[in-house]
Amino acid sequence: MKKSRQSIIWLVSMITGMMLVVLLPIHIFLTHTGSLSVLSFASVSARLSNLSIKLFYVTTIIALLVHGWTGFRSIVLDLNPKKSQMKAIDSTIFAVAAATLVYAVYILWEVT
Repeated sequence: MKKSRQSIIWLVSMITGMMLVVLLPIHIFLTHTGSLSVLSFASVSARLSNLSIKLFYVTTIIALLVHGWTGFRSIVLDLNPKKSQMKAIDSTIFAVAAATLVYAVYILWEVT
């Protein structure tokens, strides 16, 4: 059975949504429990010196970007754009998401 591109994108959206249900509470627990000192630069820098934490945040950022891209794409599809417009929109969203990911990873590795 051949799956359409849209059904694969929908599946990816559901998977990243489930990932975020797990990852975001972990992020909230790591950064927002305890005193305000956990949000200081020294505390954040110390936390990000751990490779596991960096990989956790890269995974979270990827899940957020992909989930956001698929959600925004679904909203745009509801507007019934022309096929050529949809290709341009897909390309633009991908370029913005890729640039955001590169910048986020750069920041994660520069903080420590």
